[in-house]
Amino acid sequence: MPFKMGFNPVLLANYWQILGEGFCETEKLIGMSASVKVILDTRRLKKKKGTYPVKLLVTLNSEPKRYQTVYDLTQEEFNTVTDRKARNISEKLKEIRTNLKLIERNAEDKARLLQPFTYDEFERDFILNNPLFHQRKSLKANLVPVTYEFNLAEYENRFPIFKLPTPEHGTILATFLYYINKLLSEHRIRTAANYQTTYTTISRFRGNVRFTEIDVAFLKQLEAWMMDQEYSKTTVGIYTR
Repeated sequence: MPFKMGFNPVLLANYWQILGEGFCETEKLIGMSASVKVILDTRRLKKKKGTYPVKLLVTLNSEPKRYQTVYDLTQEEFNTVTDRKARNISEKLKEIRTNLKLIERNAEDKARLLQPFTYDEFERDFILNNPLFHQRKSLKANLVPVTYEFNLAEYENRFPIFKLPTPEHGTILATFLYYINKLLSEHRIRTAANYQTTYTTISRFRGNVRFTEIDVAFLKQLEAWMMDQEYSKTTVGIYTR
């Protein structure tokens, strides 16, 4: 039987991202060819309100794609939410700032794990049914649902993570199992293997910790430990961001 867990599979990523630094002012490179950046699309002025749509710009091999978020802002508002030093921000703009941080950082992490990166997989995993994005009919039409039968037993040798004892609710293993199972059910084996490697590394540091144990101090200690284990700075950055 496939592993089932009624737990949000992106909670771990969101938790770490909120603990991270402020809004990214420069493009974040994903691997060798893809980049993501939240932008204000000033080509599309909404004259009644004087606002522009906020979009996620994803560029792969010089080919850009823009995904419209649910937010429309003036140039001044966008400058405010992307300025780390901005003060006296309204509660509405604070909420937008937080959500735009999560959009950009979640998109980065999702794109890193897609090797090779493809727009179809990115759209299916990150854009489709994401409440922070407008859902285009063309997007849903282009994404073909998985129709083959999934048998977890076929992957047990390659994914020893499934042989570990059943985890407690609220631990990182519970989340990783949930999401790896989901990826395998979509036959996305390479991406699932990347997630297994991530969990193995973190668990070597301090075992199957609970989310309540993960804070800034934990991440700094993890970073120091990985450097002692001679991981590259790039790898350390991916794991502790």
